[in-house]
Amino acid sequence: EKETSPKNSQGLYAGTTNALRHGAAFRAKYDSLYKINSTLPVFSSNSGRCYETSRYFARGFLGDDFEEGKTVKFSIISEDEDSGVNSLTPRYGCPNYNSSANSATVKEYNTTYLKDIADRLVKENPGFNITASEISSFVDWCAFETNVRGSSPFCDIFTNEEFVKASYANDLSNYYSNGPGNNFTKVVGSTLLNASLALLKDESNSNQIWLSFSHDTDLEIFHSAL
Repeated sequence: EKETSPKNSQGLYAGTTNALRHGAAFRAKYDSLYKINSTLPVFSSNSGRCYETSRYFARGFLGDDFEEGKTVKFSIISEDEDSGVNSLTPRYGCPNYNSSANSATVKEYNTTYLKDIADRLVKENPGFNITASEISSFVDWCAFETNVRGSSPFCDIFTNEEFVKASYANDLSNYYSNGPGNNFTKVVGSTLLNASLALLKDESNSNQIWLSFSHDTDLEIFHSAL
């Protein structure tokens, strides 16, 4: 949730830099929809990383015109379940939503490839102790470190076929927990869908751009409601 050092935000692959670039690219593509001297509405969950991303994106979008309270207004929405089913992170406010409801189905996927990887690593490194259940974290390590540094030595551990199998396992997990495979995602995701639809239908509002920032999990839930 928090950066470990100031250097993290200065790297080539830093999320802050990426958000700035995306904001500038978004402005270049949709500049015709933005009205100069208007106030850009930005909604964000109160998660630290979501909020910081929204700020850097808005800075990239507005450039030198960025002025909080004047050219941009941030509306921060709490993720606390007591806040009810808000449109950005509605899963926290829905007691009937269970991301693990289909875990038995997901577990039917053949994961013997994880044991094969563990056995190979132990054979190549005598005395090394690692289990199959820990291998999946190594796959995640490869992805996250590549995102931060641009490359990761952990990626060299796996074959292309193993990456495909791990990717499919992740797809299954997401499909049945946050995607269309979960019966409640359409219901939970309908909050953001209906809020977006209301904005699109509102002909009295002169503003044509609204920005919302939440977690990737909540975007998957939203997509399930489309």
